[in-house]
Amino acid sequence: MPTSSLRNSIVSYTLATLLGGAALCCGGCTNVFFLPSRELAFMPSDVGLTFDVWKAQTKDGVTLHGWRLLPVGDARATVLFFHGNAQNIASHLASVYWMPAEGIEVFLIDYRGYGQSEGSPSLQGLQEDVRAAFEYVDEQRRKDVPFVVFGQSLGGVLALDLAARREVERRIDLLVIDSAFTSFRGIAREKLGEWWLFWPLQYPLSWLISDDANALAASQRLTAPVVFIHGTKDVTVGAHHSERLFEHVRGEKELWLQPEMGHIAVLGLPEQRQRLLDRIFRQQRR
Repeated sequence: MPTSSLRNSIVSYTLATLLGGAALCCGGCTNVFFLPSRELAFMPSDVGLTFDVWKAQTKDGVTLHGWRLLPVGDARATVLFFHGNAQNIASHLASVYWMPAEGIEVFLIDYRGYGQSEGSPSLQGLQEDVRAAFEYVDEQRRKDVPFVVFGQSLGGVLALDLAARREVERRIDLLVIDSAFTSFRGIAREKLGEWWLFWPLQYPLSWLISDDANALAASQRLTAPVVFIHGTKDVTVGAHHSERLFEHVRGEKELWLQPEMGHIAVLGLPEQRQRLLDRIFRQQRR
């Protein structure tokens, strides 16, 4: 039998090893959230969409690449779309390809390090990217139709952080937030807690993750109307995240929970697409 001091040494060594290994896993802090792909698997024209390419320059000199999907007929609304943490705009085109046929002009942007955008991803960099994209689209868009910022998952967190900023808030007519999480630190803690190896360390290790772009804090400062969308069977980001975000909004808000649907899957349903179209088209300019 090992002595008490030896047992303590073994425990200390084991915890140190776990902490060190997890710290390596979390090295780069929020950078572990970003899974970009450079290759564009297809273009909008491959699915019959008319589009053009646009580029935005960030304040720190990074050139971002995006697509503008042209509406069929006169534009009835403009949507700026922020995608999730993996791959690039080609992979996420499925989330918005159906909008142009309904008269919606859609701007998609790749964050730095994604697709054909320059640079490499970081949380602070992505915050800068969404601001640059917003300023570009706000300057280019029609001013007589609703302006909607639509974010999914990571993109929803970035959209909330953007919309809560004083210089931006009054220029957005409607926010649509699909399957977002409350904070980077919070989702990291949840995911660490799902692994028995890291369960005892989920709280201390989560503090290695930046708490910038805290969607929960941002939701309390929103002035734009917001629609939260989430599938109740989402195992990537639980629906309780949208419920908490919804609770913290003080202004006009809606929460759409769809039974039996997973991560960013709700708008795959025709009836939910129509519901969103109805909501966008009844939105008044602010």
